[in-house]
Amino acid sequence: MSERSRVTWSNISRQKLGRVTLAGYLYKSVGIGWDRMRILGSYALVYLHRGAGLYEDALGTEQVLRSGDLIVVYPDLPHRYGPRPDSEDSWDEFYVVFDGPIFDLWRREQALSVKVVHLEPPAYWLPRLAGSVESKTPMEAMLAVQGFLVQMTQHTQNNAADTDWLRRAKALLEGFTRADEIHVAAAAEALGETYETFRKRFQKLGGISPGRYASERVMARACALLRCPGETCAKIASACGYCDEFHFSRRFKQIVGLTPSVYRRQFQRL
Repeated sequence: MSERSRVTWSNISRQKLGRVTLAGYLYKSVGIGWDRMRILGSYALVYLHRGAGLYEDALGTEQVLRSGDLIVVYPDLPHRYGPRPDSEDSWDEFYVVFDGPIFDLWRREQALSVKVVHLEPPAYWLPRLAGSVESKTPMEAMLAVQGFLVQMTQHTQNNAADTDWLRRAKALLEGFTRADEIHVAAAAEALGETYETFRKRFQKLGGISPGRYASERVMARACALLRCPGETCAKIASACGYCDEFHFSRRFKQIVGLTPSVYRRQFQRL
């Protein structure tokens, strides 16, 4: 065992359903090299918990990797990965290698089909992957790795659902082109949610309140109008749904950080 590697699991005995053959940590890893693609002959999960790099395979997949990414290696798919070949960087990883009919079934049923999954934070996911092969019998390790695959799949599905929900929520809010049209409760109702549930979910996924997001979109429209010569601030205020220029100017400064007149002058100097 070196300072750069620590094997936590090794099993060479064959089992009918499947087995976990190897697991451990690699520190300051440079990946598997860029001279040629590798065919591993087994499945593997490779979790980056420090560093960044690239993943490529024979199907044309090219993906930038960062801390929190999990690479899924397939037995017959030529691939390569590691820190960028033009850099002297390295990364830290935990890997699990496994094979057998039960995992082939996962793949055949499309339950195991992704190449790279982002699982964050590492402080949560690394112990779960590493723990799947700690102090286990071969059968327990095989079952525990499948349990991890279930968590990974559920996380991927939840992320896809959240991304789609946020896209639809933003589209509804962007439909309010005037400040006096903004009605967050109506957007929530359109998605079949209460106002409070919608507000909290949007804040969590979008990092901003839905009301603020809608207001920023209105101000983005105001900025576009301010860049048009001949449009007075009073006309723009009215077009954006404000009762008067004063309230428009105050809200514009709150969101953009400048008054409309200062914004226009700065744009004209560009």
